[in-house]
Amino acid sequence: MLITAGQVAARVIGKPWDDIVREKIFEPLGMSRTCTSINDFDQYTNVSTPHIPKDGKLVPIPWLNVDNIGPAGNVNSCALDLAKWIQLHLNKGEFAGKEIWNSSIQREMHSPQTIMPDQWMDAKISKHTHFVLYGLGWIMTDYRGKKFIYHGGDTDGMASYIGLVPEEKLGVAIIQNTSSNALQSSLAYRIIDAYLGVPEAEWVDLKAIKRPIQRESQKEKVTKLPVDTSPSLPLQSYTGVYTHPILENVKVELEDGKLVLDFDLYPNAVLEHKYLDTFQTKFEKILSTMWDRSIGHELDVTFHIDADTKVTELDIFEFGNFTRIKN
Repeated sequence: MLITAGQVAARVIGKPWDDIVREKIFEPLGMSRTCTSINDFDQYTNVSTPHIPKDGKLVPIPWLNVDNIGPAGNVNSCALDLAKWIQLHLNKGEFAGKEIWNSSIQREMHSPQTIMPDQWMDAKISKHTHFVLYGLGWIMTDYRGKKFIYHGGDTDGMASYIGLVPEEKLGVAIIQNTSSNALQSSLAYRIIDAYLGVPEAEWVDLKAIKRPIQRESQKEKVTKLPVDTSPSLPLQSYTGVYTHPILENVKVELEDGKLVLDFDLYPNAVLEHKYLDTFQTKFEKILSTMWDRSIGHELDVTFHIDADTKVTELDIFEFGNFTRIKN
């Protein structure tokens, strides 16, 4: 959605998205330490280093270049500049007496566009909120009787969270140089509670927040698997081209006695037998730490066989079903 919006803006105005946000937002607001590419970091000093959890510790990693998805997560900023961004929203599109955008645009951004399911409600504050809605780049809910507008974002080893309580002219920005975790929203609610004068006994308990080291792998989720099983068919029977209406084609080939998943969008993965007609991916390389944290590098791939012992589909965990179109 955000990538599309950035591309539409570039097409209409006739300039790259990066130039548009710099000229229309960063410069008017004086956001001098904000940019849209890690390639611009040379002009700054005191730039933080991203970190990820590994073996129970936080370890530094290189910056990930995400220029190809710029509008969806490539704004690099600092606390002072984000404070100016928050002021712009709390002042309904005005900053230092100058209109950056019309108040009607502001109202549309902060108005519900999509109903979100209940599971998006934060369990920590569920007794203080009753709905979750999505606007234009912002999530909206109620918190202790106030309209609360927020959104988070992260790339490899970096995360941010911005929350607004317009009625109180209050904004909170939480930025950290490690992967997204429950502390961000919890700290934001804790600050809001203090600002609203909520009795300290009712504040969100930060001590109860535990940082997840990484997403639970499928291996950890499975408690019992059939043992000593073999594929139903010879490995050659699983090879072919499979298609998905959105993700397009994936090939399964036999190389050196092993099945290999040739995914157009990602590096190849060897399919190691897990049980029956389910295999597990072993990618040649980790795509990114964010990918590994959110999806994992060991994905179940299950082949579906019809009554005539023909392979008709394969199911890739988190991606869905792919229909076989060619042997």
